[in-house]
Amino acid sequence: MRGLTSCNGRSNIELSVSLRLLWSSQCWLNWGHNLLYLCTSNRMQCLDFRVPTLHEVPFHGALPKKLLSKMWAKTLEGAVQLVNSGLQYALVGALNKTSIDNTSLEALSQLFCQIPVDHWTTADVYTCRSVYKPVQKSKDDHVLYKAGDAALVEMADRDIAIEIRRIFLLIVKMEPVQVIEVDTYRKVALQQKVNADLVENYECSVFIVPSSIKRKLMLLPARERLPGCQKYLVIDYLRPFIVSDHRQVIVPYLPTENDMVLVQGTDSVPWQGRINGYDRAHNIVSVVFYVEDRNERGVWVRESRRTDRVHVDCIVGVARGNWIGHSFLAWRSAEE
Repeated sequence: MRGLTSCNGRSNIELSVSLRLLWSSQCWLNWGHNLLYLCTSNRMQCLDFRVPTLHEVPFHGALPKKLLSKMWAKTLEGAVQLVNSGLQYALVGALNKTSIDNTSLEALSQLFCQIPVDHWTTADVYTCRSVYKPVQKSKDDHVLYKAGDAALVEMADRDIAIEIRRIFLLIVKMEPVQVIEVDTYRKVALQQKVNADLVENYECSVFIVPSSIKRKLMLLPARERLPGCQKYLVIDYLRPFIVSDHRQVIVPYLPTENDMVLVQGTDSVPWQGRINGYDRAHNIVSVVFYVEDRNERGVWVRESRRTDRVHVDCIVGVARGNWIGHSFLAWRSAEE
């Protein structure tokens, strides 16, 4: 069998193998060059994908964490840390994107007069669940304010009762603005003397800043037959001082079975009776009345087995003392 030879004396088979190896090496070299190029270009792209600065972040998407970390916390524990670090208050809870009407934008521009009016039209608006804030003149006690809560705020150098509607975080030209939408209440001037502050609704959708909040209140619907709209009894249970007159202390009361209560009747001295039932729908309680025992002072016994129906408004207080035994036959008044 004749072998194939080349001009340099190498066989054609050897030359063919060498060419194949050279072609394979060139392919591997090209593949490696391409891989190196891809890795280098991707690395350059990764280098170009740096974290943008605060002013480069578009707020129409997600809010930047750097901005939120200075005013907002997802949990109550995080809000406590922010306040303990020196912050006046902190927003707490999920942020939800929303919108705001033109009337509200005009009110905000009047509240923040240093911000141009046209800046509010491009603001990003978010609602928040609550605000965490220290009680006035106290660094240890903190209160969580949320929608539906009543509070005492300072407006125009006056203390005004409000009810929180919504809590907002607005981003106005890269600047955060925290405001609260509230309904305000005004005091009711009455001809008859009432030993408490009564208020009625005054304005709706008023905006305030969280720093103006002083403390929480309770607004209890008044049951007095008063003219006009619904009146509310103001219960200032977080006031920073102790009242000297017991008539200024107002405590909400929910009638409970077997409570001994004081009922205002036709006599100057209230009657004492045990609550036997409560019809909440009609604000009527069933009462068994007691009279003082003739033989033992301070002990009250049942007047009769009859049960009377009494309106809740006639209850003027809860008697001090305790039951004798477990059959509710006798009551011993506490010593004054």
